Amino acid sequence: MDLVVEKMLAAARGHLEAGRFDEVEALFQPILLRRPNDIAALQYLGLAALRRGKPDQAVLFMRRATKAKRGDVGLLTNLGVALKAAGRLDEAVKAYGQALKYGQDAGETWYNLGNALKEMGRLDEAETAYRRAIAAGNCRAGGAAVYSNLGIVLHQRDAFAEAIAAYQQAIRLCPDVAEYHYNLGNALRADIALDDAIRAYDLALQLRPGYPDARLNQAIALLLKGDFARGFAEYEARVHTDEVEPRGFDAMPWRGEDLAGRCLLVYAEQGLGDTIQFLRYLPALADRGGRIVVEVQSALRRLVERKVRHDALDQVEVVSRGDALPAFDFHVAFMSLPHVVGFNPDEIPGATPYLWPDPAAVENWTARLARENSLRIGLVWAGNPSHRNDRNRSIKPTALLPLFDTSPSSETGRHFFSLQIGASAADLATFPPGSVTDLAPFLHDLADTAAVVCALDAIICVDTSVAHLAAALGRPVELLLPYNPDWRWLLDRPDSPWYPTVRLNRQKSPGDWGGVVASLAAELQRHRPTPVRAF
Repeated sequence: MDLVVEKMLAAARGHLEAGRFDEVEALFQPILLRRPNDIAALQYLGLAALRRGKPDQAVLFMRRATKAKRGDVGLLTNLGVALKAAGRLDEAVKAYGQALKYGQDAGETWYNLGNALKEMGRLDEAETAYRRAIAAGNCRAGGAAVYSNLGIVLHQRDAFAEAIAAYQQAIRLCPDVAEYHYNLGNALRADIALDDAIRAYDLALQLRPGYPDARLNQAIALLLKGDFARGFAEYEARVHTDEVEPRGFDAMPWRGEDLAGRCLLVYAEQGLGDTIQFLRYLPALADRGGRIVVEVQSALRRLVERKVRHDALDQVEVVSRGDALPAFDFHVAFMSLPHVVGFNPDEIPGATPYLWPDPAAVENWTARLARENSLRIGLVWAGNPSHRNDRNRSIKPTALLPLFDTSPSSETGRHFFSLQIGASAADLATFPPGSVTDLAPFLHDLADTAAVVCALDAIICVDTSVAHLAAALGRPVELLLPYNPDWRWLLDRPDSPWYPTVRLNRQKSPGDWGGVVASLAAELQRHRPTPVRAF
């Protein structure tokens, strides 16, 4: 390489690192006009386009470069990077595969292949690629980044101990990256090592003060541990993450100010279950003397209006999300109420039941669902598939089949009624013929579901809104929980401070639904039908 070319390439590298992409183009476009297959010109123009956020243009340059110099590992790898940035993951994987035919020890290529496979959800292959990158030991991205991404893949596969080890190695190699400590905290929390997780989040926050995701996930660890005061305070960090949708209200957030002569908007921020859990605060808010506007999901509106009438909350107005809102002075999300109002786990507001079904509807369903000397059991096995933890909290219907094995020594039979809605309702075909009655066609909102729930002896369900609904109605609930449960169910206890009629059936190890269901099936043998409570 002559001195002029060397200086030009050094200048080009400097321009790229400094973000001076116009200068890169000014250097290489004239060369490309004279020599259309100039490798350096094609490569640097492709890199400049990629860093400008124009991946499709980068792909054109990179593909021309790989055709001009076939079998070059670096050029093929850069083509894969451009294809991945353009969202063309299958093509990116093929480009990386071609590169590896010419250089099996190319750590950078293995690393980038792992990134594409991870994004495609091909986790086993991604793990293999990252381990090959580590073995190669020549990855420009740095060993720490490879170990960190390997940790993410292992975490997603519930290999928590291995994920923790990978994150710890990333931290040993590069201790000053906040994300590595944050990822370590997430893996430790998933493995229920809560104190270690909290310390990992503390280190992330030292490196990046105010780091919203670290604050939020540390809050979840604190709440799961039962440190409610600090946990609910830090949980406010969620508004600075993608956990919730910003509302952009002009009014001030409510921080406990006097409400006399003022109007407070209380709004549903997350899922139906979250809203149901904190509806218990409405009477306490109404006692503060102001006017309350409650915005809830449309599926909850009828049920909340019934609560307002039942509890004589005359100053409370109920609207559905999407309705025009009246003027208000303050706003607060349901999920912020424990922090703003104050929380004592020994004095949780809203004695159960705090929701009320339509008595006539309950009477109607009680007659329709009557089964002589038989337990009437509601069943829900899947939640909203878009929930971030649905992979762990929902259960495959085949895992529930032991519930249908009625022992001859059982004093009662049992009949199941499906309350499952959505796409998972099609899983009914998994169960023995005639053992489950599908009630989904009759469940148009949660007021309908409430009436059905109150005509049943018990509900067996995963952690969904139906669990909260049945518990808030004071009905017996057998809740099936994953190894790493949602924070509100705490750890190492069979009961819930939020809901006295809930029994918690916990996995003893990640993914062990078999043990949970076997234990519950044995418990059902001892159950007798319970009388339907009058409303």
